[in-house]
Amino acid sequence: MLGKTFSDDDRRQFELGRDAVVLQLAPAPLTDVVLVGLESVGKSAIFRRLSRGRPGREQNFRGSTVSCRSARVDGTNYQVIDTPGARFDVDAETTELALRTARGTAIVVVVARATQAAEELERLLPSLALSSSQRLTVVLTHVDKLSLRAAARYPERHAQRLGVPVIMLDARGDDASVRRRVIDAIERAVPIDASRVQPLEPLRSEDVQLPCRGALDAETVGPWLALLLTLAMFAVPVYAAYHVSDVLGSSLEPRLLEPWRAFASEHLGGWVHALVAGPYGVLTLGILSLVWSLPLVALLGAAVAVADDSGLKDRIADALDAPLGWVGLSGRDLVPLLAGYGCNVVAVLQSRTSGRACRQACVSQISLGSACSYQLGGTLAVFSAAGRPQLFAPYLALLFSVGALHTRVWYGRRKARRLPLLQATYLAAPRLGAVLFRMRADLGQFATRALPALVLLCSLAALAEHGGALQALHGVAERPAQWLGLEAQAVPAVVLATVRKDGLLLLIDSASGSPALTESSLLLAVWLGSTLSACSVTLWTISRELGVRSALRIAGRQALTALLSTWLLAVLLTRVAGS
Repeated sequence: MLGKTFSDDDRRQFELGRDAVVLQLAPAPLTDVVLVGLESVGKSAIFRRLSRGRPGREQNFRGSTVSCRSARVDGTNYQVIDTPGARFDVDAETTELALRTARGTAIVVVVARATQAAEELERLLPSLALSSSQRLTVVLTHVDKLSLRAAARYPERHAQRLGVPVIMLDARGDDASVRRRVIDAIERAVPIDASRVQPLEPLRSEDVQLPCRGALDAETVGPWLALLLTLAMFAVPVYAAYHVSDVLGSSLEPRLLEPWRAFASEHLGGWVHALVAGPYGVLTLGILSLVWSLPLVALLGAAVAVADDSGLKDRIADALDAPLGWVGLSGRDLVPLLAGYGCNVVAVLQSRTSGRACRQACVSQISLGSACSYQLGGTLAVFSAAGRPQLFAPYLALLFSVGALHTRVWYGRRKARRLPLLQATYLAAPRLGAVLFRMRADLGQFATRALPALVLLCSLAALAEHGGALQALHGVAERPAQWLGLEAQAVPAVVLATVRKDGLLLLIDSASGSPALTESSLLLAVWLGSTLSACSVTLWTISRELGVRSALRIAGRQALTALLSTWLLAVLLTRVAGS
């Protein structure tokens, strides 16, 4: 055997067998499965179960600038894609994105509420316009809001009339059970024949449990209660983050920062020392920004996630529709406005859920009135370093009131609407897994997007200070700063804050040094630095979303509002000080 030679035919057979083995070992290509449905129907809950709690990857689909979220479904060859919720009451770009993504995907899972299955499916399915090669399955959520009789008979009846598999489940139920049933429904998906689809049988009124009616649904008390809940959703995490950051800062300063700065002063020199441990260096300014921003990102994200998963955020949005209409917005614009307190860029992208008619007003309000977590963290750090944390409350009051007046003056009011109770979101206890899922996504964005930009900002500021550029700004801006009641030493922070809101941290040296900024000058500097312009990344995002002309218009209006309000605030503070 050892001395046997192989013929050419034997060698060819061997190579064919080897290639077959390689082909069998190669992984099969992933099949895309898209989740599509209206807002608040449970798509994200299903996505979380299919991805086993992983936030997934954000990526753009079909030429869109709005990110859908995708993840591999373990144990299968499926990649699930979660699209934004569709809206048909307004001309929203997210609806176009969801429909366009579904039309280019092999398997489509339409998610609808079982309580309104007939209305939602009859509106959504024709808009999808699926081809004969695509497969479809329908998942109906909120089955716990139906009677046992309806839950037992309607899936089969809907399946017969649609010609595709239909299952009902409670998206808030057991993770393993929901995951198993959805995967089974995906595997049974079949093409839909639009010509053979019959109208769905509507539910009987006795088979549906309506959302609970409470104080939020009252026309007089509801908006005020919704406003108080919104303030609590914002104020509680900010208050908690302030104390967490204060403890972290007081413990890190003597134990970590001081030894490192002493080491850098002894062994480093020139621009390297300025870059690492100077007053604007990465160790000095960067760690301080991290201490004051990270707790706020985490706690604010948790608060919004609790309100979202419980259904409270949607009910607040419905209740505030009339008051927000006074400033030119709608209740649904509250969702991107709240997202802006985490990151303005994300909020601008989420504003695609707004109608095209009022989207510019929503983006303008985000740019001026939604203080991102880095802006709030920087503001808290500056006021705390100056020993004046009491300035934070009037700063927020100014932000809310001036932002509302700005939007009303430039964009006018909008006619409000009241949703019928049947279309309201059900209230439920928030789930820990869902809250952690959303927090992981927020912290992931902070680590991958905010931290690199923060290091870059610190580096630029440190080199500018070392090279004398910041000192030159003092002389150039001294006269214009006086017109607005500012001290010249605050101008570099105001300028850099227009690039990135963490630039407000440059005020720490001026606020706590000698001579220190006065209380009125500190408030004016923080106010102008945070409102004069959106950060550069937000402006770039606005220009991509709405066009360069619209971005310039929004930026110009905001600058005028910021300068005028700063001048009026300076006059008011001068008169108060004089009296």
